[in-house]
Amino acid sequence: MDTLEEYRENIYQILTSHAKIPYSYGEIKSEVVVSQDRNHYLLMISGWDGNLRIHGCVVDVEIINDKIWIGAR
Repeated sequence: MDTLEEYRENIYQILTSHAKIPYSYGEIKSEVVVSQDRNHYLLMISGWDGNLRIHGCVVDVEIINDKIWIGAR
């Protein structure tokens, strides 16, 4: 397996396993959004905590020039 495919697989596995961890409050779910043609991965959350709407990006990962760039909120 070449390096780019390994990066893609590892990033997807890590984000998917993190998305399976339930929140201890509210009705919040996690989702992994993947755009493999652009090598861009997002871990998003959405839901409700009482009357408060929760929605946002937790982790933003990109593969650029064989390097992994991670942005976290």
